[in-house]
Amino acid sequence: MGKELSVVEATRRLGVSLDAIYKLIYAGKLPARKTDGRWRIPVAAVEERVKAQAARRDKDATPDLEAR
Repeated sequence: MGKELSVVEATRRLGVSLDAIYKLIYAGKLPARKTDGRWRIPVAAVEERVKAQAARRDKDATPDLEAR
């Protein structure tokens, strides 16, 4: 398996709370696996989510010129 992050590391990269990370994991929206009682999250999954957050921010920041 590739590089993985702890839950705390993932919260820092995503800018969300621990509660939010656990909700994403349990809902199946963020892939993770438990090793020795600790959740491990693939770096690629976190990076993909960071890109999606940035894309949504960019879309929301773009003025809707057609609405005028």
